[in-house]
Amino acid sequence: MFHEGWVAVARQRGAQRWLWILVLGALGWAAPAAALERKDVPAPLQPWVPWVLEQLGDSVCPKLGEQRVCVWPGQLELELGASGGRFRLGVQLDRKGRVPLPGGDKQWPQDVQVDGKAAVVVADGAPEVVLEPGQHVLSGGFVWKRLPETLLVPARIALLQLSVNGQRVAQPKRDGERVWLAKDQGPAEEPETLTLEVFRRLEDDVPFAVKTLLVLQVSGRSRELRLPTVLTAGSLPIELEAQLPARLEPNGELLLQVYPGRHELHINALYPKPPERLAAPRHAPPGPSSEIWVFAPHTEQRQVEVKGGLSIDPQRTNLPEPWRGWAAYQLEGGSELVFETLRRGQPQPPPNRLALERELWLDLDGRGYTVRDHLSGSMERAWRLDLLQGVLGRATASSQE
Repeated sequence: MFHEGWVAVARQRGAQRWLWILVLGALGWAAPAAALERKDVPAPLQPWVPWVLEQLGDSVCPKLGEQRVCVWPGQLELELGASGGRFRLGVQLDRKGRVPLPGGDKQWPQDVQVDGKAAVVVADGAPEVVLEPGQHVLSGGFVWKRLPETLLVPARIALLQLSVNGQRVAQPKRDGERVWLAKDQGPAEEPETLTLEVFRRLEDDVPFAVKTLLVLQVSGRSRELRLPTVLTAGSLPIELEAQLPARLEPNGELLLQVYPGRHELHINALYPKPPERLAAPRHAPPGPSSEIWVFAPHTEQRQVEVKGGLSIDPQRTNLPEPWRGWAAYQLEGGSELVFETLRRGQPQPPPNRLALERELWLDLDGRGYTVRDHLSGSMERAWRLDLLQGVLGRATASSQE
């Protein structure tokens, strides 16, 4: 339990870093297994929570690829007409930061509000608002003498709902950060396609792990995608690494905001105990009809015979290069691999691996030697070393006699 006296002493001594450590411990960064919700931080430390979080910077935010991302925009709704229009945008912030708005120098957003209250728009090359952590709803409007051909919309906003003169635009045309508003203008629209490949690596370790790689090829407009069958049945997801906004729902469904290009997503999942069989999920379109799996054995744990699936040459697939050294299988939706345990552990431990360095000193009378041996390596069996001849003067192990 934290005591108010600790905070008072720290303030008197100016020991800000100790307060930083205390608050971190209360919030759970020092001990993730016992992390506290912010509301559970002791009352004397509550005023210091924002200061500590600010010192942590972007490290409190999740990684998207190699970059920390703290601002997560939702769907932007644009209702535009001949004399102006309105916009509405939901956004989630993991820490205090700037949120870009639609519009620019020629179409500056007017009457901007955050959660129904007037907001200050700052200009740093583009209109932005500074928001505190949490979920917010931004709204505002535009005024012009005639409908412009394009409107600037930040590329980070992937989901867009556009209405022009009261008519819904099913597939808004985007060119970088420009959204074309006039009909029959803008770049030629690409057909809306999506292909998905699924690769899995089964790691026969303790615990049993399944590493899933999803490869998406996307063209056409930016859109939201739901994939309900990305996990194998019974697995517990522990990590999601994606190059685009993604979230795993409690029911195992993967929610994505996709845009044109090639994207990879990695999902790591565990099994509390090794499964006796694993079935490939049945994917609805745009999911694939089959998946490619590789099995990575750990013979020091157990030896397994794998049955089922179609054995294929991993070098003739799109598997990641580091995965091509293991046996590969193609599984249609619903088909399964069966794992038959032949033995557990190692019936015979490997031999000891020892190295000897020996120094000899001739005695002054020339009748004998003094010997110093230095043994290093690993002991796998017979945990005793015996001196068969001679007199032991002194022995040390790991610098202890």
